[in-house]
Amino acid sequence: MDFRVATGLVALLLCVAAARALMNGAFAQMTPDEKARLLDGFARRRVMNAIVLAALIGAYALLNRAIPDSPIFSDIGYVIFLGGLILLFAVASYRRLMVLRLPPQLARAFVLAKGLQLVGFASLVLLLLKR
Repeated sequence: MDFRVATGLVALLLCVAAARALMNGAFAQMTPDEKARLLDGFARRRVMNAIVLAALIGAYALLNRAIPDSPIFSDIGYVIFLGGLILLFAVASYRRLMVLRLPPQLARAFVLAKGLQLVGFASLVLLLLKR
């Protein structure tokens, strides 16, 4: 494995772990009622995320078939699409948190956690593009 790829993966994993720890800390401070509202409010998204993952795999396969001579272009297009999707889901999840009227510290932790995840994703992408 290339050093840049390994560095990007380590950066991504560290950012995801830090984001997870941040969200777990915010979740631990919630009351049982708030936890129940949070879990109920996002229950349908689990199914949606599985559908989106399947669609992404299919879109990637179609993109590679549509542009067989340029795997770099299809990879870059896929990464840009994936980054946009991550941002879209983050905004939708933040709006859902606001609708559920959960504690403000949870919303702050969510924004910071998503920011960390995006930094990790961006570092991986930038290091992959430099190959």
